[in-house]
Amino acid sequence: MKQYIPFVLVYLLLTPLYYWMKPYPLRKWTGLALGLAGLLWILFLPPMLGEIDAGLIAVALVAMGSSLFFSRRRYQDHA
Repeated sequence: MKQYIPFVLVYLLLTPLYYWMKPYPLRKWTGLALGLAGLLWILFLPPMLGEIDAGLIAVALVAMGSSLFFSRRRYQDHA
């Protein structure tokens, strides 16, 4: 059971961010920052921090950053 806790925490922290962040510049720069943070985490930090799988968090940051960046115009008017 303890192995699933990081999955749940990452999901609970990043999912609301995707749906509640609406301004275009904020989605763009947050996406770039999260993606870069995830890549730097993969390159410079160990894959395990104690019993926590840090690789999961890094991959989730890259995925969340790219999804925010590529859907940055989601809430703009297309008129």
